[in-house]
Amino acid sequence: MPLWLDNETLRAKYREIAVQNLQREIQTNDPRYECNVQFALNRIDEGIELVPHFDGKYAGGPLVIVDVGAGNGGVAIGMANERRHTVVAVDLVPNQTLLALRAITAIPVRQVVASAYQLPFRTGSVD
Repeated sequence: MPLWLDNETLRAKYREIAVQNLQREIQTNDPRYECNVQFALNRIDEGIELVPHFDGKYAGGPLVIVDVGAGNGGVAIGMANERRHTVVAVDLVPNQTLLALRAITAIPVRQVVASAYQLPFRTGSVD
């Protein structure tokens, strides 16, 4: 599978940006800090691990994948690192972690601000 970046490089960039952005929201001495860091860091692995699942389920063809409730974008950018797929991250607000990752990696993830109740896609336009 051709990737935009090798997964270890992507993980390192994601970790740096995700942790920086988390530190703006939660003090490092807050008891919830480590739990939030681990939760955020697991998102990138989940995205990377979903690619083989989608490839197997949909015969490896190029897909348009929508990540609804994308949050910090870890799952979306992990999936979008596979060049064949188009990934759209949908959330109620644009997340700064995903915005920064898009800028420094050039991985093409579309960010859409929308509600899961009113997705802005034509029927049949996404997989």
